[in-house]
Amino acid sequence: MKSIYKFALCALTALSVSSCNYLDVVPDNIATLDNAFADRYTTEQYLATCYWGMPKSAGWNENPGIFGALEMVFNKESKTDGGMRFGLGQDSPTSALINYWGGTGDLIRTLYGGIRECNTFLDNVEGVQDLNQYEKNRMIAEVKLIKAYLHFYLISFYGPICPLRENTPINESTQGVRVYREKIDDCFAYVIELLDEVIESKALPRVIENRTTELGRFTQPAAYMLKAKALLYWASPLFNGNTDYNSFIDNKGEPFFNQVYDASRWEKAAVACKAAINMCDSA
Repeated sequence: MKSIYKFALCALTALSVSSCNYLDVVPDNIATLDNAFADRYTTEQYLATCYWGMPKSAGWNENPGIFGALEMVFNKESKTDGGMRFGLGQDSPTSALINYWGGTGDLIRTLYGGIRECNTFLDNVEGVQDLNQYEKNRMIAEVKLIKAYLHFYLISFYGPICPLRENTPINESTQGVRVYREKIDDCFAYVIELLDEVIESKALPRVIENRTTELGRFTQPAAYMLKAKALLYWASPLFNGNTDYNSFIDNKGEPFFNQVYDASRWEKAAVACKAAINMCDSA
């Protein structure tokens, strides 16, 4: 019996003085960024995740335009749905039924979460070994287009937003996530900047050739279309010299909405619309 105790004691002593690297492992069911961008397969999965972050415009509980004016209604058994409640005037500034800024439970996901995933993709895709550079360039263009769309969607809901140009490090304090809400012109300018990068890269195909595996991925016409739409919004009186919002100011006392109407924005929007028509026609 003493010999068994001596053996156990020796074994424990050996383990205690040896390296503890055997504990430094990642369980198979825990994902890391290294795993997410380990190869082509996992990178394509992450690309799909970026697409998944886009809002569902056709969802009656996700798009306030479906039931917002009660031009279409559900029966009374479905009046508890978020979209119907929105149309019935049960929305609240403190508890929004359709909330893309912070999310609404399991129904609507915050678009900032989707933007953060796009930033993560852009930060890591270049390191994938078994992707050709033209494939990386195409994916980068797609994700920039998704990122531009998510920002534009937030602008269309909330006006001036907090553009998330890159992911801020999350540390023990909350300072890293205290991003500044920017003026509406700066928000639109960032969306156009992203779209110009996508268009000038020429990395997107004009049409989808492989309809079995690539149908639904962004093409050049999508980038041109979104640029035209964003410039059209920016030129409209909603965002161009809207004096109704002269009291909506930042902590420096400056208005979030520009107060001087700029007619030249319509010219830029018209040029972008013509370019989008030409691109779609050529495709």
